[in-house]
This record gives sequence, structure tokens and C-alpha cells, in this order.
Amino acid sequence: IGENAFYMCSGIKTIIVNKNLKTVGGFSFYSSEFSSPPVIYYEGKKADWSKIDFGYTFDTLANIDYTYFYSEDEPTYSGRFWHYDEDGKPVKW
Repeated sequence: IGENAFYMCSGIKTIIVNKNLKTVGGFSFYSSEFSSPPVIYYEGKKADWSKIDFGYTFDTLANIDYTYFYSEDEPTYSGRFWHYDEDGKPVKW
């Protein structure tokens, strides 16, 4: 994802991140206008999230506090997990 790709796009409510994402350019999802931060659904595991190269730390996408990690089966332990429902929409476990 290139630098400033969605800079100041405060209307974004949900972001689904492909598990193959390697690099996020600086300020690509930054906005000081968010009424609430978007929910981030990552299609990979938490360990893989830390391997993504985030351009700058001032990026909403880099904030793991808003991130849910994919789990096809309902987890047996607490955490932020999600899956696709029968209509292909992301749903939190």
C-alpha cells in the first residue's frame, strides 16, 4: 500500500488486510478526523502482523489495538478474532 494512499479518508469504517501484505507506506491510513478508528480485520495470524513493514508509526493501520486476527474456527481462548460469515462478510468471534 503506497504512502498517503488513503490519507485523511475519515469515512473508512472497516479495513480487511490480506495476509500477504508486506509493506504499508507512511500515513497511508492516517486521519486526525476519525470519529472512531476503523476496525481492522487481518486475514493472517498475530505473529505475521508483526512482520509487516509500516512506513511510520502515525498510521491507524499499524495500531494493533484495533486489529482482529482471522480464525476459521471459534477460538477456545480470549482475544480479538474474526471469521467470514456465510455471506462472505467479516464477523467478530
